[in-house]
Amino acid sequence: MTLFVITGANGFIGRHLVASLVSDGVEVRALTRKQPDAKDMIPGVAWIVGDTADRETWERLVEKDCIVINLAFSNTRASAAAVEATAEMVEVCANAGIAHLIHCSTVSVYGRADETILTENSRCTPLDAYGQVKLRVEQVLADKVKGRFPVTIIRPSAVFGKGGEALIKLLDELIEGSRTVNYLRSSMFGRRKTHLVPVETVVAALKFIGAKPGPDGIEMFIVSDDDDPFNNFRDVERVLMDELKLPHYRIPRLPLPRFLLETLMRIMGRANVNTRTEYRCDKLSSCGFVKPVTLKAALQQFAATHKALHDNNTP
Repeated sequence: MTLFVITGANGFIGRHLVASLVSDGVEVRALTRKQPDAKDMIPGVAWIVGDTADRETWERLVEKDCIVINLAFSNTRASAAAVEATAEMVEVCANAGIAHLIHCSTVSVYGRADETILTENSRCTPLDAYGQVKLRVEQVLADKVKGRFPVTIIRPSAVFGKGGEALIKLLDELIEGSRTVNYLRSSMFGRRKTHLVPVETVVAALKFIGAKPGPDGIEMFIVSDDDDPFNNFRDVERVLMDELKLPHYRIPRLPLPRFLLETLMRIMGRANVNTRTEYRCDKLSSCGFVKPVTLKAALQQFAATHKALHDNNTP
């Protein structure tokens, strides 16, 4: 049986991935910075306490022919430290003779791209620190691995789901916020792309890639749902409001001209100001990947779960 080694196992995507792999009967060794609480302990998982910057931790983690899925990332770790940790990971993985490294990056590496349709071949010009560090880590992988073992990099868009932060603020504002403010926000954002992708889809993509033979060299895949017509602010908001049993706005939204919204986003310092940008998942789909859930169904389930938690916590 192939051993899967997961870093960032206690993170948002990591918890979903580990649970899914264990339910499939896969052997999992998971890295965590501190011993998980009893409620977070998943039976059948070998937990390793350590840090990705520590060589000794990596030596305890990996072994010959294992598959490493690297989800770990610290928002507080400086670029130099992240690069050093990545270089250390590569050396230990190469020495151990791993079968495949799957690294989780982000579409934030594209930054303020010129094209509207973005693919794995599009130019990356990240503006924010997060995107810059993530791109630098990708570049270190390309520089250091040099064919010593197969590497696949995935770039998910805005991942949402149970335990994640995406959409929580919007849900709370729809439930408790001002209807006037919500209406104005909806009018402003209109059909702007939201780039949401369910965590179930990201987990399924990681498992799909892990089940395939590793590539020759380095492979890259975007994981997104931007081809779904619901993936824009107005339709996402409508699905959430329906699931929350909230009435629709009494008057039609006032459309804000696209150039005006993009100007506002530029002033606000947003990394990507093109409201029509699409991160395309066509390459992964062409390899046979089938998304396990539709965006609408995932939004409905997420909103229903959030509403139940909100109702239970409301006196």
